[in-house]
Amino acid sequence: MGRVSANEKEWLRSPTHFYSDVRAGISPALIIRDPELIKHILLKEFHHFTDRFATADEKIDPMGGKNIFLIKGSRWRHLRSNLSTTFSSGKLKRMFPLVVKCAQDLRDYVRENGSSKDNPLDVKDVMARSAIDVIASCMYGIDSGALREPRGEFRKFGKNVFAFSPKRAIEMLAFFFTPGLIRFVKGMFFQRHSDKFLRGAFTEAVKERETGESFRNDLVDVLLSLKRNKLEEKEIKGITKKKDTKELKTLEYTDEDLVAQAIIFFTAGFETTSITTGFALYELAMNPQVQKKLREQIGQVLDTHDGHITYEAISDMKYLDMVLSETLRMYPPLPFLDRNCVKDFTIPGTDIVIEKNTPVYIPTLGMHRDPILFPEPLKFRPERFTPENKGSIHRFSYLPFGEGPHMCIGMRFGLLAAKTELVHLLSSWEVEPCAETPRTMVLSPYVLFLRNLGKIPLLFKEVQLPVPDEFQELANALVVLSSTAEDGEIEVRISVGVWLATLIGAVVFVISFLFFTRHFNYWVKKGVPCLTPTPFVGNLLPMLRLQECPGVLVASLYNGAPKHPYVGFFIFDRPAFLIRDPEMVKNILVKDFEYFSDRHTSADESADPLGAKNIFLLKGPKWKYLRDYIFKNGVTVNRPIEMKEIAVRSATDVITKCLFSIEELTDEDVVAQAAIFFTAGFESTSITTSFALYELALFPSIQWRLRAEIGAVLARHGGNITYQSVNEMTYLNMVIKETLRMYPTLPFLDRNCVRDYVLPGTDIVIEENTPVFIPVLGIQRDPKYFPRPDHFDPERFSDDNKKFLTPYTYLPFGEGPHMCIGKRFGMISAMTTLVHLLARFEVSPCEATPVPMVLSPKVLFLRSLDPIPLVFKEAELPHDLLQ
Repeated sequence: MGRVSANEKEWLRSPTHFYSDVRAGISPALIIRDPELIKHILLKEFHHFTDRFATADEKIDPMGGKNIFLIKGSRWRHLRSNLSTTFSSGKLKRMFPLVVKCAQDLRDYVRENGSSKDNPLDVKDVMARSAIDVIASCMYGIDSGALREPRGEFRKFGKNVFAFSPKRAIEMLAFFFTPGLIRFVKGMFFQRHSDKFLRGAFTEAVKERETGESFRNDLVDVLLSLKRNKLEEKEIKGITKKKDTKELKTLEYTDEDLVAQAIIFFTAGFETTSITTGFALYELAMNPQVQKKLREQIGQVLDTHDGHITYEAISDMKYLDMVLSETLRMYPPLPFLDRNCVKDFTIPGTDIVIEKNTPVYIPTLGMHRDPILFPEPLKFRPERFTPENKGSIHRFSYLPFGEGPHMCIGMRFGLLAAKTELVHLLSSWEVEPCAETPRTMVLSPYVLFLRNLGKIPLLFKEVQLPVPDEFQELANALVVLSSTAEDGEIEVRISVGVWLATLIGAVVFVISFLFFTRHFNYWVKKGVPCLTPTPFVGNLLPMLRLQECPGVLVASLYNGAPKHPYVGFFIFDRPAFLIRDPEMVKNILVKDFEYFSDRHTSADESADPLGAKNIFLLKGPKWKYLRDYIFKNGVTVNRPIEMKEIAVRSATDVITKCLFSIEELTDEDVVAQAAIFFTAGFESTSITTSFALYELALFPSIQWRLRAEIGAVLARHGGNITYQSVNEMTYLNMVIKETLRMYPTLPFLDRNCVRDYVLPGTDIVIEENTPVFIPVLGIQRDPKYFPRPDHFDPERFSDDNKKFLTPYTYLPFGEGPHMCIGKRFGMISAMTTLVHLLARFEVSPCEATPVPMVLSPKVLFLRSLDPIPLVFKEAELPHDLLQ
């Protein structure tokens, strides 16, 4: 790679020398070390240095030669200007829920595998696997499973992309320093086996998105819009020169071009994110005062955001930003920048000419650790980047993402992902070094990106967010105020008061801890697999923090034990039982119903008569009598229903008009049933119709087919929307069923064991009064029962396919005697509402439509976190419709 002699090293250390000539192989090359001159190279005189020097042979290595990192000239300008739209503020906000989901998976992984003094985690490996999940999910809509499966294919091939061997060392030397050798060594920018795997994975992702017509607004959609030539001229202004515009409009992109971009974004994205988070955790473990200060700020900011880790909350964490800036200073992922001089350039203030085709290198790592630019460069000091201090840092001496037009376009996404992961970890754990943690970080000589040599084992100690210093000072002040004015007496009272308060607090804590954990070995004694509970709250912590709604929490518990037919968990300190096996679900809901005849959910009749007396919460003979009566005497819907409003308003009108024909109800029992039918009715109907419209907007081919069916059926019925015509719409029925599979209104079922029950085929006894839960959402999104569960596919419920569904895996209305008695009414209401809308309008997403859907953590029923804005465009049905 060209050697730097001892004299040259000494010359480079001199603050009066701003550049140096070295050898890149056999060619002259220039190293720039002056920030002002770097500014000219990267920005002011960019037209002299538009290309990177690193090169790949497109014929031998199309994935290397065609990606945005190595592509050159006008093709690079066109690609960059259009791909940069992937990381706009609006799109980052829409991606944020996916980042949070991956960060929550990381937090759960650490809780299950690392919250023990005897079990340090290699954060280098863990953060790499988590970063793969983040990039794959947010950029490409792929569930890589890297965190769950350490030896999975995405982790294996991602890890090996830039892994070094003697041959890879020669190849990397050729790419960055002696491109003339590339053809001779037949170099591949991405390691061969990784290239083949990633090319296959991303080709499939692109083709699936192209044929499925779904819309996520992510990198794959941007790449497809390039291929379809749908980018507007306004999107390439600012970087592209006017004289190039005509040429750029004629550029066409093949599948190979698109996959090349997908691979470079994936590899560069997960490398930079994992390197940054891994080194940040290491430095925080080695600098506990910095970690303490950061955790305090995280607690303060989350308090102002009601405990929610939101996009805005992350943006408010200024000290976190400083910590990451300092991490990137000490450990820039790509430790140097390279440029090729495309035309002769005279160094300002000199007569020195950098000739055309001279490689120019900017030593990012060297500058970041230069004591002239950053005093005490090996000391981790986030305060370098306070608003007061960073003004004294020359902009072009701090270059972790480069600068100028070649600056990393994924910078903001990478920082957002790293911050979100750190917040999820540090809000639950204190990170400490262990005996095996390297006290001095040694960088690996075998990799392209900056990595340490060996592992980074750290301990994760579960903690609560600390009380900020100002609150501790307030407590101390109160002790002082209770003292007398004599100095000696004040000192004694403070120390005694603090000691006594500490002792009482410790005793109360120990007693409370023992009380709330007394049952935590209950399931272990019975030989039942159990999810690890948290003292005082059991397995409810994500729900109590308003991170997950009850249904998503139960689904998470379901996903936490994939190899077991059942699993134990805890509601605070109370043992509860979760069913995962469909055959066991059948036993609980139907075959052995007499053991589980009541719901676990209850209400106090004296405090809440309407809650306790409604059919949903009634128990025993009262429930059975009332259900039989309502079932036999309920309303049958057999007339046309006019519904012109959407979602909640429409559903409310339907429930009140069709079910209740009187205005004043005075009998408490009757009112209780009226209340539950009203609330459950409008919730379930509005949720189903709004989610159905959302999915139809994202899948226009499904919407087109449904509107075609509506047109054909209504044409046979003279254009009239009747009970009979709606029931003939079989594809509409499939659409509603798929909506209810993805978004079951009540995402779990609960039962109470009314007498001891032996699980069939085992000697395990579910004792009387044990709550039993069936995770409807978890089962209906399990790929074991519904392949590609997050994909909206009504064909699952066609006559040919539904016979393959496993019984008792589709439970949107429950099953058995407790099955929802308003099921048929809810279905006909939702179907009729959709027919009225789709007969007149075509529904499509807009810029503000949330993609993907994020569920609210604050509700019992399944609801979206944000509004669902959709565009309604008046359109003719594919078949003629008589008005």
